Amino acid sequence: MLTETAFLVLNALYLKKMGDLKAVVECVRLPEDTVQSALAQAVENGEILHINGEYLLDVSGRRARTRVLRSRLSGKAYCSERLV
Repeated sequence: MLTETAFLVLNALYLKKMGDLKAVVECVRLPEDTVQSALAQAVENGEILHINGEYLLDVSGRRARTRVLRSRLSGKAYCSERLV
């Protein structure tokens, strides 16, 4: 299960295709340390790739993002937290 922060980070990379920390922070509008932690966890989980300072969504990250979107469209909660 993804956190809302993890979902936002994966979604930002899906939309941007590739970006550095600054680009992802700008897109999700969360504190840099929060985004950096989410990126590091996603790299560790194999959801994104970190290549030469840039982040890129991997297959498992695309699938995780899609699961969340499908669950939201069906009315089911799929994230473990909600950001206000």
